[in-house]
Amino acid sequence: MTSTLDHDEERLKRYLLGELDQQEALELERKYLADDGLCEQLEMAAAELCDQYVGRELSLEHARRFETTFLSSPRRRELLRLSQDLHRAARPIPAPSTVPASPAWLSRVAALLVATLGVGWWVTGRLDRPPALPSPRSSPAVTGAGQVTATLLPGLHRTSDRAPRVVVPLGSALVEVDAYIEAPPAFAPEDGLAVLRSAAGAEVWRGEPLTLRRLPPDAVVRLRFPAADLRPGQYVLTLYVRGEQRQDELGSYRFKIAHGEP
Repeated sequence: MTSTLDHDEERLKRYLLGELDQQEALELERKYLADDGLCEQLEMAAAELCDQYVGRELSLEHARRFETTFLSSPRRRELLRLSQDLHRAARPIPAPSTVPASPAWLSRVAALLVATLGVGWWVTGRLDRPPALPSPRSSPAVTGAGQVTATLLPGLHRTSDRAPRVVVPLGSALVEVDAYIEAPPAFAPEDGLAVLRSAAGAEVWRGEPLTLRRLPPDAVVRLRFPAADLRPGQYVLTLYVRGEQRQDELGSYRFKIAHGEP
């Protein structure tokens, strides 16, 4: 059966991120269950969302919705892991100040792999209960050469019980963090500063300058910490921009480090 309606890709992504109202979502779900062509489009949109999240191409608002709504399903978290695996195989480790765009073919390959997981798992149970928050444990990707990468969002994990947990495998050399900044002001990279502290307030690492990748109106900054400096426990990363008279905070991020298998 082929699709009878031209379902816009952005509308499918809005559905997956929980942005459609209930009536629109119900209408799309009825068509989804009866239309093989729409199934394929929805699966492709889900794979592309995962690809964009891993490639740090989503806006801050969409990244938040991805973590709190899209990842509420174990199957979707499995799809995210697939996308992370594809990224690891597709590219070398980038330079510290760059956040490369994702190759377009990755989402197409991921969509093909989705078919092996079975269809019908995008809508199951969505209307029976409110979307659950994902586990505070993150799903870091091991990008090669003993490097772990994770994403931090401002304002989402302000308490220790909801702080994302980054698992650092034994023998890792680096922990790479991509931190989203909400509507940052324009500033020169040399005016930026990042400070990592333990939960007790002891400074663990300091880095400058800060090179931003703009995702208007927001931005993302990539930082790398020596894994040997990060003992198991809670940490707070704070980003600053320095002016002539004062130092303003750009964002603060709480996370946990654990050692072992991811």
